[in-house]
Amino acid sequence: MKTYLQLILDCFAAMDIEGLRLYLKEEHEYQNASKEVFLNKIEGIFEELQKSGDSSLMVFPGACCNSECNPELARTGYRFIGDVSRNFFDLRFIIEPKDNDQVIDITEIFKCNYFLTNEDTGELGEHYEVFIFKDEEIDFPKTPEYLIHVNKAIRAQSELASMSNKSSGWEEAVNWLLRHKSTYEYICENDDFTEVLSWTKFKFNYQDLGEVIEVFQMLAQFEILEFSRLNREENEEKLMSGILKIEEILNHSLLFFHRKIEIDESGYYWNFGSEFNLRGGLISEVGKWMDDWFYPTQKMLVEKYFALTEAELDRIVEFNEVPEFERRFDILTTHIDIRKKALENGEWIPFYLGSKAQIQS
Repeated sequence: MKTYLQLILDCFAAMDIEGLRLYLKEEHEYQNASKEVFLNKIEGIFEELQKSGDSSLMVFPGACCNSECNPELARTGYRFIGDVSRNFFDLRFIIEPKDNDQVIDITEIFKCNYFLTNEDTGELGEHYEVFIFKDEEIDFPKTPEYLIHVNKAIRAQSELASMSNKSSGWEEAVNWLLRHKSTYEYICENDDFTEVLSWTKFKFNYQDLGEVIEVFQMLAQFEILEFSRLNREENEEKLMSGILKIEEILNHSLLFFHRKIEIDESGYYWNFGSEFNLRGGLISEVGKWMDDWFYPTQKMLVEKYFALTEAELDRIVEFNEVPEFERRFDILTTHIDIRKKALENGEWIPFYLGSKAQIQS
């Protein structure tokens, strides 16, 4: 006859979420959350594993190797590995034995980030983590007002995904920001952001989307046609003024420091990473203008006013490990600032140092 522990492990191995809902006990906490919340997270992992081609999980016993993690509890746990993808997750099981060491209860299950199996499991794929938001934990205080706004934020996040790659995405995004402004403001007033809550993703997406749309609106108000008509050789002072002003606008959001407008067969779009692609509206107009005029003009001026030798640039980059650090040297403002400081110290920097340094295209 199977023990209770073996019954639960068999349900995990078969990715039988209904079996887990039936056999795990309601009265216990699982990773500081209710059984329902915990199993919803497990179900999400099962779905990802099944999408990767897995039909069952291999189960390997082991133990948590971090002596500072819940030291008062037993360290026994299990690694669950997809039979095809080799993707996996680790859980620590707290059990209550009888006098004869037969398991009668599993009083707690939670993720383990320091897990070692008793035997070599071979090559592994992606590690899945059972992630529970702080406000999903049982002891988190949930006021009626909080519940209203967290549910609004979750629905709003779902709406955002539906806008991805739509030609009407710009207009929908502008309306989305207006529609959910009060929820965003409530979150900003009531969240110190020391913990990750269910509404945190909405909060940061709202902030990022608002910044991007504001920058596009500011760029659209810029005298695009006036500067686009300037002769690059005869109007350098005006061109510099325009490029520096545009860089100032782009600097309004750090997102523009890390990314550029992208283009594919459907046209220009702003890529919000795994969240969604924003298309339509000002993105097409501003994207074409920046590709046709801004970036070529910026590159031309940066090449002339580049203020560092190749050796100086290498030394600076060597001591800064931030991946995007080198991009600041593609910006005209950086080199004008260096030159101004040099002049204040009585130094003159030759032009076209950029022809010898490594400038990203």
